Amino acid sequence: MQTYYGKIRLKSGGHPINVTTEASNNSAAKKNIEAQYSGQIDSWAKQMSTSPN
Repeated sequence: MQTYYGKIRLKSGGHPINVTTEASNNSAAKKNIEAQYSGQIDSWAKQMSTSPN
């Protein structure tokens, strides 16, 4: 397992928020975040990666 970082924009507006999750690959990491924020994500400001920047 690795730590993955990303940024999402919520449908409610405002600034993008940082998200972090543990997963085996970036696809699984994205699915984890989508499940956690079910239906609230407007767009991805930064795709999931192992780099926090």
